[in-house]
Amino acid sequence: MAFRFLASVFICLMLPFASLFLSARIRNKLGKRKVITGLILLLVIIPVVLAVVAPYLLKSPYIRFTEKDQHYYTEIAKASDSLLQQHTIFSKHFEPLSQQHPKTDFFWMDTNNVVWDMINISGQDPTLPKAIRALHPHQILIAPNRVCICIGVRPDYTITWAQDEMQTNSWTLTCGGEGVGESLYAEKR
Repeated sequence: MAFRFLASVFICLMLPFASLFLSARIRNKLGKRKVITGLILLLVIIPVVLAVVAPYLLKSPYIRFTEKDQHYYTEIAKASDSLLQQHTIFSKHFEPLSQQHPKTDFFWMDTNNVVWDMINISGQDPTLPKAIRALHPHQILIAPNRVCICIGVRPDYTITWAQDEMQTNSWTLTCGGEGVGESLYAEKR
């Protein structure tokens, strides 16, 4: 259904270009065979190719991410674990009283009501694991037992690998964006 609709739209968009082939001067100059080839190209081949490719191009990055397979999510979880292993020193949040305690923009409160300053890593950092770099993140926020990968400046969506706060042997990869959030992968440790 969507394919037919998109093909019809693209055919309508090609009609003005196809009409050029119908002018007598162009028909005489190009010859009958080239005119027919041009019309087939404009009214069949190009619209069909666009109708096939358009649905993928029109999907949001969030939707494309949520349609990946479990192996892919396992790789994101492993890459997030490696970030947690690289960044092991976290500080409890204090109001900025001096240079030793500068103002921090990102906090996270754990289940014990401890507020932590989150480590903020640029998405351009060359030390990021390959699986995370491939997501083209804007920034990564790290807190104890939690990695939040922010995609887009707003962010458009976030990917979070975190320890379950109630079942501490359970870790979950979730993705939130476009007003919804969903769990994509989980593992027990």
